[in-house]
Amino acid sequence: MSQKLVLDTDLLRARVMNLEYEHLTVEEIRRIYIEETRSDPPDQIRVYHSQDFKNININDSGFDGTIIHFYDEEKRINQMYTIARGSEIQEKDTWKPLDWAYNTFGIFVGQNKNQYDDALRFDEVVTQIITEELKRNGQTIELKKIGLGHSLGGNHVQVIQLTAHRFDQVYVINDAPPSAYQLAYIDKRFRYELAEKFTPNILSDYNLIYSLPPSELKAFAEEYYKKQI
Repeated sequence: MSQKLVLDTDLLRARVMNLEYEHLTVEEIRRIYIEETRSDPPDQIRVYHSQDFKNININDSGFDGTIIHFYDEEKRINQMYTIARGSEIQEKDTWKPLDWAYNTFGIFVGQNKNQYDDALRFDEVVTQIITEELKRNGQTIELKKIGLGHSLGGNHVQVIQLTAHRFDQVYVINDAPPSAYQLAYIDKRFRYELAEKFTPNILSDYNLIYSLPPSELKAFAEEYYKKQI
């Protein structure tokens, strides 16, 4: 039997994503869930904040995010929500506008993947923690993984899904769509396809991508990732 989503409406997901900017807590998640559904949330809720895993964010990229794990044996629920935070004017406790620099050089130009790397690593590490804990407790309900994101965060979860296939479902709000330049910089398999389609030299000189006709590049990327999905 497939699991019914815990965060099963756009409004509920949007409220949780909005509160992620303010450092989500279990109590806040319970409150929002009860307000929106008029029912009790799953029995167990755990929250993991990326700032508590600074040892995995080796790039000081500015990535921020939260993972929520819901578990309820009686309701047969075992769900993990990876929430990537959207763009902020500047990083906390620093003058550095890392998010906006990444918007330019990571998404639109395709010359940086630090935040992508940190977002992916955060998901990988917490997935492992949750999986090992489930195993220790003898809990066998299949783990369902959902990616959530707003703005830049929407870009992160989409690119992770397109390149690493980490989620069962993805929901984004006012997202920054992935660009062909960004995907080519991150996804080596896609770059090999570009080499076969356009020029083999792009494998040794990434900057050749900027000489390709933008409309043809965009159309080729869309067709390629449709097949991947």
